[in-house]
Amino acid sequence: MAMLSCLSILCACTDPPQPPQGRWEATGPVNVYAESDDRFTVKFHLAKGDVCAISPDVKVTKSLGYQKVVCPQGDGWIINDYPFRKLD
Repeated sequence: MAMLSCLSILCACTDPPQPPQGRWEATGPVNVYAESDDRFTVKFHLAKGDVCAISPDVKVTKSLGYQKVVCPQGDGWIINDYPFRKLD
């Protein structure tokens, strides 16, 4: 029984990350990065009004949290405190 409890705890901790979802509008300029651990390599820029899907999961690396985004311009990673507002 103890083994079953340990396995269920381990399974709960290893859930796969949720994919980007919803419609989020950038309320200001946003850098989208190629990797979640490299804030110096900008893949593309979002302008105010651009709409993307954003993962609710935050990946913490070093001292920053990143979220996966999918936009018409492509996909990448944003720092999780960028300005967006939920459209739906």
